[in-house]
Amino acid sequence: MCVFCEGKLESAVTDYIKNRETHVVMVREVPCEECAQCGEKFFDDSIVKELEERLGNVHYLPNEVAITVIKYGCKSIVA
Repeated sequence: MCVFCEGKLESAVTDYIKNRETHVVMVREVPCEECAQCGEKFFDDSIVKELEERLGNVHYLPNEVAITVIKYGCKSIVA
């Protein structure tokens, strides 16, 4: 049940976007639970742990602005 509107949660996938100073990292197709009523997305603790680990392993290019996209199901950093 959604903690915001009490709507029904359904299995889904989403893109997870994290801003890191001058970099934006996008992880594609991350499993989540999505509220059918308000659209809020919730991640299982194991998914959050894996996202944190993977984001910690990303090597950023020395650009002014960079976007890194990784596919959740892909085990390599470059996807």
